[in-house]
Amino acid sequence: MDKINIINEIINGFTNRLSHEEALSLAVQKVMDSFKGNSCAIITVDKKGCPTIKTARGLSNDYIKTFYAGCGKQIVSDIVKTGKGILITKQHPMFNKEGYRFENDYKCLFAVPLSIHDRIIGMMYMDTDNVADFSNEERKIFSDTANLCSIIIDHEMNAGGLQDAFRLDNMTGLYSHRYFHEELHKEIKRALKTGH
Repeated sequence: MDKINIINEIINGFTNRLSHEEALSLAVQKVMDSFKGNSCAIITVDKKGCPTIKTARGLSNDYIKTFYAGCGKQIVSDIVKTGKGILITKQHPMFNKEGYRFENDYKCLFAVPLSIHDRIIGMMYMDTDNVADFSNEERKIFSDTANLCSIIIDHEMNAGGLQDAFRLDNMTGLYSHRYFHEELHKEIKRALKTGH
């Protein structure tokens, strides 16, 4: 497994103007391809502790609905609380137990925290049918990929803040004249398109 290629492809994708969502999706796909996983996901947690699946591979829409209906999984809250990764194999007491299992039965599950500026914001996990544990090198590659995903999420959060800063007038806190004209232009185009 060539760590440099995985990380480079993700960075190249992001610098080639992929959206944040597309870059995270690419990272998850590269992990799935490299590790031959059953499923892989990036899950963030809001201030109330409810998780959101940012992107996933190998999870059905039905499973994702049940995930949200139950407000997440125990493994997510445990990783957010401890800030430590976890490797679950047959010897682990939580092996394939409810709360530590996603849609598929697995032989090995590896999850690591996502952090921004020393604050845990979620986790990235992958499960696989391979009997062997993840090697130290594979764990390092996976952890580095998760760290790269944390940077992309941080960039996404900051980009949203910058857009808001340009939309608002510094002195009054009201929408700026420029923003008003941008929105007016969008509405005129929409009205012409729909005939209203």
